[in-house]
Amino acid sequence: MDKGKMAGILSVMALLGFMGAFAFLLTNTIPEDNKDLVNIALMALVGFTGTGIGFFLGSSEGSQKKDETIKDLATTPPAGTPGPTGPQGEEGPRGPAGP
Repeated sequence: MDKGKMAGILSVMALLGFMGAFAFLLTNTIPEDNKDLVNIALMALVGFTGTGIGFFLGSSEGSQKKDETIKDLATTPPAGTPGPTGPQGEEGPRGPAGP
């Protein structure tokens, strides 16, 4: 699975989890003994959701696209660039090219 697609799925899952936890807190009473645990879990969900939204709406996505573009430019020679011996049939720096 594509890394970007997986990040999107995880972000949506975190957002749905946060919304579900928030709806649960609005409709139910939490026992006094469990309030600290619920607060910690809710804050973790807030962090996960914020990170996912920050990635897709922030500079991280642009930075990732920039890195991919640089990688593509570094590995793909520009169109029309002759090989080490020049176009077929012409003499290059290493002598005549091709048969």
